[in-house]
Amino acid sequence: GEGEGEGEGEGEGEGEGEGRHLRPPCGSGDRCADGNRVGGDACSADCSPEVARCNVLVPDDFSGAVVGGTGATADGCFPSLRAALQSDPVAVYMAPGTYTETQSLLLDVPVVGAGAAATTLVLESVATLSDGGGLANLAVVGTEVNSGADTIEVVVSSPSSITVRDTTFRTAGTAVTHASGLVNPLRFERVLFESSVAASGTALFVAVGSAGAIAIVDATVRHAAIEVFSFVALQIETTDIDVDRDSFVEMVDPNGGGSLHIVNSKVLSSSGVCDFGVRVSNAQFVSFSGTVFEGLGGGCRAVVFDDPPGQVVFTGTAFSQNATDIEVRRPQSVAANAVVRWTQLDPCDGVQLTPGASLTHAGGTCTP
Repeated sequence: GEGEGEGEGEGEGEGEGEGRHLRPPCGSGDRCADGNRVGGDACSADCSPEVARCNVLVPDDFSGAVVGGTGATADGCFPSLRAALQSDPVAVYMAPGTYTETQSLLLDVPVVGAGAAATTLVLESVATLSDGGGLANLAVVGTEVNSGADTIEVVVSSPSSITVRDTTFRTAGTAVTHASGLVNPLRFERVLFESSVAASGTALFVAVGSAGAIAIVDATVRHAAIEVFSFVALQIETTDIDVDRDSFVEMVDPNGGGSLHIVNSKVLSSSGVCDFGVRVSNAQFVSFSGTVFEGLGGGCRAVVFDDPPGQVVFTGTAFSQNATDIEVRRPQSVAANAVVRWTQLDPCDGVQLTPGASLTHAGGTCTP
């Protein structure tokens, strides 16, 4: 529906919005005409008439399971998403409301939130969410997820929108894994990722073969790595990232098409022991805006470029009390095409370059 994506996809990329929000409202020439693209009002988001099933308005040609209404299971009416999925439906339609699951879910059929009101899926304890077919417009919210292994696994094979809000992940393994396929978008808001053991866990792991947009906003990441190995646009905004020897932000894109944007955030090391804060290899575009790299001592490099991206932009970025601010490992140039602010008097202090590499900044060029 027209109003459905504003909270879910804001800031995530134009592709999501253009595909869903800019279609004209249901009108002349459509099967039903109510002047909007919102379901649950007798005219569905795809402009097909809605009929009542299980006391829930669904498209008249919908033949799958209905969650959240009333009626008998023999008529396809179920109280929970788990119960509906166990009936082996062709699709699931969820009435507006909040649904809690404590066990693993495999979404191997389309699951759609109905109507203009919010449909929220709450995962508690060690619930695992695997999207194998088409999750649309559902939010995942919760209080705290504790696990000795993986907690939420998101395996997306079709365009989807998943939002995780106000959730704490404490894990000794990987909190969120995106294994393959297209995600559009995956968004984390006001989330805490932290390791539950002395050895660092992984907050987010994106494997080779993934594509789409991922955002981490207003979050805290403590001793948990963010690792992206694919064609993904990753944005980290207003987030504190506490790194150590085993936790960092790493984007290694074998296809050379991904992008990394860190905005108004802070990268630090409370332990004082780390290898690097952010490492980038072969991405297409990287930008740092209003971000502080501070206290990355003990031989740590704040930002490392293995294979410099196509473009690097530093805007209002501060480096303070780091062993190394920027390291360029390959003999290539990195142009910082904006204002770069170091705390050192000499803007080339704290920069390490392999022979043949250079760093161009607002005041000149750093060379080995």
